[in-house]
Amino acid sequence: MVELFKEMIDNTPNDIEILQCKVLTISPLTIQVVDQPKRQIPNDFLMLTRSVTKYKVDMKMDGIIRNVEVDNALRINDIILVVGFNNAQKFVVIDRVV
Repeated sequence: MVELFKEMIDNTPNDIEILQCKVLTISPLTIQVVDQPKRQIPNDFLMLTRSVTKYKVDMKMDGIIRNVEVDNALRINDIILVVGFNNAQKFVVIDRVV
């Protein structure tokens, strides 16, 4: 992920947006820019970080390693932090805003 960010920033140093968005739909994922309600970003333009997905991880509990599912998946109406690159052609969902 770090390399992806570096590549995007190197290719478009003056074209980075930091946006606060709201999740409108889940499947397919669509988000809306909070301060620009008419601006919606569809799934095709989005990349998600692990902090906003469902994933499995091995955890050691009471000396036993167990495979546990972490459900950080986005939900409708979540407010999220998004970074836009490449003339608004790519957006990375970083995390929820609390």
